[in-house]
Amino acid sequence: MPRRQGTRLFAVLAGFFLAALTATELSAQSAACRARCDREYGDHPGRFSACVNQCPRARVQPQYTGGSQTDWNYCSSSTLGTAEERIRRCTTLIDGNGSPQDRATAYSNRGLLWFNQKDYDNAIADYNESLKLKPNDQDVVGKRADAYRDKGDHDRAIEDYSLAIRLAPTPENYQGRCYARAAADRDLELALADCDLALRRKPTDADILESRAFVYLRMERLDNAMTDLNAALRHHPGLASSLFVRGIVKLKRGDTSGGNADIAAAKGIEPDIAESFAIYGVVPVATTKAEPTPPPPPTPAAMPTPPAPAAAASDCAMAEAHWKAADSIGTAGAYLDHLKRFPNCTFSDLARMKIEAMKK
Repeated sequence: MPRRQGTRLFAVLAGFFLAALTATELSAQSAACRARCDREYGDHPGRFSACVNQCPRARVQPQYTGGSQTDWNYCSSSTLGTAEERIRRCTTLIDGNGSPQDRATAYSNRGLLWFNQKDYDNAIADYNESLKLKPNDQDVVGKRADAYRDKGDHDRAIEDYSLAIRLAPTPENYQGRCYARAAADRDLELALADCDLALRRKPTDADILESRAFVYLRMERLDNAMTDLNAALRHHPGLASSLFVRGIVKLKRGDTSGGNADIAAAKGIEPDIAESFAIYGVVPVATTKAEPTPPPPPTPAAMPTPPAPAAAASDCAMAEAHWKAADSIGTAGAYLDHLKRFPNCTFSDLARMKIEAMKK
């Protein structure tokens, strides 16, 4: 996801006034100059860039106090030594006898190191200390907003991005507020306006394109999201967050194999990418179909109840007359004939008894 990777330095004044200006004065002049450019030419990228190019620019390296150059090298780096050593070097500078401005920088650098370790509470605490020593530093305010955003405190993140925009209306600050609003899943039209404004200044910036794609995803405008994500990955191939979001979009569009491939690629680059987006409620949809539940076996049909033997052609009302005739004949054949005609009538038992008696 879009993140600030270091402290942005304001441009400082060129020309013969350079030696007479302090770093604080140069920073203030640069911020005021950029704000004026934004007011006058914010909707005209070419004119905006030309205006900014006339703003004060730094020509000297900052000279820090209160610690060794080695301490500052480690504290300002994202690659020297281990993260623990870089944090320790920053702590040495913070506890030293440097100027308030330099201690503010050390706090800000250590905050970024905590942020990269996903220790957002310590990062926010250091950014707060930095701002006490150097109030209204838009870069530190913006980085504190990043920490609030990734912690899931959307209200404070949006508040800080808005403050950063008031201090310096840069594309990065507008992009940050755009992303925070998308993360909070609210004010999406305002989020879209923020990203559109940022892209007018930096139309090929992968982070801004991804942020707008995130807004489109929240709005269920999947085709727009796909267009921006493809563009982001063209400008920054292998950007894990863009790959992950594109995987989500593909899954939503029914491209299961493509979506799973993008998500797997994103995890290969950044193993905990899914956990980072889960904070925002963005998770892959189920991509495997459940096996259909087999229908229950048919209930065995009940054995039919055998029909009762049908009576003879005539009903039992005729049985008595037939029995008298058979009994007057008195032969086994006569009794068998009666049983055949009237098997379930009153005299059938008498007929059976007569037949059994004749067998003895």
